[in-house]
Amino acid sequence: MKLILASIIFLLYSCKVSNTNLTGHYSAKSYHRSSIALDSNNQFKFWNDGYEFMLNNQTFLCTQGSWKRTQPNRLLLNSISDSIAIPHFDIIKRKITNSEKSKFVFINLNKDSVLIMTIYKNGKDIFYRSHGSYLTSFQDSLVKSDTLDFIFTWGFKPVQIIIDSDKPTEYLVTLNREFRPNYFHNTEFIIHRNKLIRVTDKTKFRKTKRNLS
Repeated sequence: MKLILASIIFLLYSCKVSNTNLTGHYSAKSYHRSSIALDSNNQFKFWNDGYEFMLNNQTFLCTQGSWKRTQPNRLLLNSISDSIAIPHFDIIKRKITNSEKSKFVFINLNKDSVLIMTIYKNGKDIFYRSHGSYLTSFQDSLVKSDTLDFIFTWGFKPVQIIIDSDKPTEYLVTLNREFRPNYFHNTEFIIHRNKLIRVTDKTKFRKTKRNLS
């Protein structure tokens, strides 16, 4: 009886340690370019900037929800069902004193440059590239009430900016992923050493040293 009780305690302790070791950041590289972060409160966050979205002209996505370990080597993810209001871009403005032109720079949440494919000014296209040398920034002389529309190569919705000042301004625009509720529904992953393997398509997410923030 003592041996059985000791075995049960050992199994419970082992499971607890394993769950602690399971938390962290996992990344799928190459084609998928997606990440999962599991925290100790059984909550997760997921980001996907995969090439499949580029090929299908879809926006990059994010979701969040809860995770549950169903077996020693099995994990289930379930996204929340309610949508979260995330603006598809945020702007930081800074007045420019050494130029007569306003400047626009677009980045993603990883601080990488986002490529500009098309620009419309007051409804007329002033820049267009179907392929080749895209813009990573843009400068122009602008006045109050001018309207600029920017279309990007892939992954993000177009951005419209209405100029609210005659003074030259630098616009640092951060583009956000689209939030998707219900993205995961009892989606199963295999736990294998330092990897999570999505059962549906065998995508491997390898644990990294990146923090959860």
